[in-house]
Amino acid sequence: MQRIIFICTGNICRSPMAEGVLKARLTSVSRGGIQVTSMGVKGLPSWPAAREAVRVCNSHGIDLSAHRSRPLIPEELHEADFIFTMDLWQRDFLKGIFPKIGSRTFLLGSWPGKESGKGEIWDPYGGTDEDFRAAYTVIEKYIKKVTPIIITELDRKNTNTVI
Repeated sequence: MQRIIFICTGNICRSPMAEGVLKARLTSVSRGGIQVTSMGVKGLPSWPAAREAVRVCNSHGIDLSAHRSRPLIPEELHEADFIFTMDLWQRDFLKGIFPKIGSRTFLLGSWPGKESGKGEIWDPYGGTDEDFRAAYTVIEKYIKKVTPIIITELDRKNTNTVI
């Protein structure tokens, strides 16, 4: 099973939205065999997604009602093919704590190019519905951009796997 993990701070706003958007995109292109999950660097276990995130995603046909937050799970991080963070601090934190995953950990908004602060996705936590809509729009834009690249890379990796 191929795995993609999205990381944000609490795993209740940005990373669940990114998870939902990518799952929807993969379904729309009839691509299975990829497990998409999310976690938070400061995530407490079992918190629901923020109400605003649920509402915004619902308006796009994505259901986050069953989402429950998860803290970092080292075993899953080590098994992931791609790990995407929402900001540079999260990326650097993961690379520092788990150096073996560094080559598979990227800033979503900058990948596959040079990573810079311009690719960070602002955290809407505590903000208005409009803040969440803005974050969703940015996440959706980046997911749309990276989906074909992810599929190509995973297919290439799968083809090169020796059985």
